[in-house]
Amino acid sequence: MRCARPRSRVAAVKQVAVCLVVAVALTGCGSGASPEELEEALGRIEEFEEVLDRIEELEAESALIDSNDLVELTPAAIGARFSDAVWRVETGACADYATGSGFAVSETIVVTNQHVVQGDLAPLLVSRDGRRVAARVLDSSMELDVAVLYVDEPLNAHLEWADLDALREGDPVVSLGYPAPYNEFAVSPGTLLSFIVEDGSRIGVVSDESSDYGSSGGPLLSADGRIIGVVTEFVDAELSGQTNGQSYTYDRLGDFIEQAERAQPKSVSTCDGFVYGTNEIADSLWGLCADERYWACDSLFNLDLHLPVGGEYIDFGATCGDRVETDRYCVEEFGTMNPLQYGDDPFLDDFHDACLGADGDACDTLWMATAQFENAAYFDVAATCGGTEDFDVVWCGDIVPELIGDP
Repeated sequence: MRCARPRSRVAAVKQVAVCLVVAVALTGCGSGASPEELEEALGRIEEFEEVLDRIEELEAESALIDSNDLVELTPAAIGARFSDAVWRVETGACADYATGSGFAVSETIVVTNQHVVQGDLAPLLVSRDGRRVAARVLDSSMELDVAVLYVDEPLNAHLEWADLDALREGDPVVSLGYPAPYNEFAVSPGTLLSFIVEDGSRIGVVSDESSDYGSSGGPLLSADGRIIGVVTEFVDAELSGQTNGQSYTYDRLGDFIEQAERAQPKSVSTCDGFVYGTNEIADSLWGLCADERYWACDSLFNLDLHLPVGGEYIDFGATCGDRVETDRYCVEEFGTMNPLQYGDDPFLDDFHDACLGADGDACDTLWMATAQFENAAYFDVAATCGGTEDFDVVWCGDIVPELIGDP
């Protein structure tokens, strides 16, 4: 007999086996095989065929996944395939009620904008099908406008970051999220118009998909469903002729996100935000503020540059150490000066010296204490991790040992 050409390796193996059995049945293999022996052989071949059929199914599924990873998907296909990884972010337990979007980058990590969560340390995630998952803020940055959330309950799906170097102006993009006014899941296709480049890195993109309030914090995806950036803000129509969106990429946000993923979830027992005893640096500034070092009160008030808005620290700083209700900075209220350079304040001098001595944590303390000061030599030392690094969003305590070598 002649068997037809098989279409796959699995089919080939299966067909050879079947052909052999048929041949045995027709010729008896010259061995005088009994009918019982032939029946037993056929039974084994049937079992073998079932195994091969399953292998063929798995190969087909694998090929489909590989194909989907490589080819462009339609906006509808992207929405259907990746919607489970995109969540509506609701605040209100510890802040004014508001909604935005966020997306999972692992089973327990969700990324969104800082301006979405604001001062809420325990936002709620709501899926397209109504599943509700409690989250906690790992860390957030007003400067970068990004927040990293942690969930105890594993999420079913997450997204992967795109290769930014492979993207081109004119590429199709899709944003997924929960825009106003309905705050329901939406798929918004568009075009990548241009890149925002800083020091040779593509830190952001401009695109023309239709987005609105509530889209903030959601993912801007490439045609194969990978994260290009976090949808963050709009370009004024008066400047560009139309309302375009800006999304910030892993090149800008990645270091902060990775650092936040390694942090422990904030443990705060009050919806008023951080309380005294939560943060060692803030506790030190509290003590200085209480001791009439009014620049420290202003530093406490400005902790929203580093910590979620609200809480005892900021309230204590805003009232100049529970001394006065004022809308002015405390140094203005009490006629004192901000310490700007070495020798102006012994507390800052100690951390200045330690920072130059490769104590990354001291650099971070100096940073938080002087971030609001203009033209401050103290801040310049802190921002460069004691002169070892150009300004970076990563905390010096994490990178100084790598820069100078562990002792």
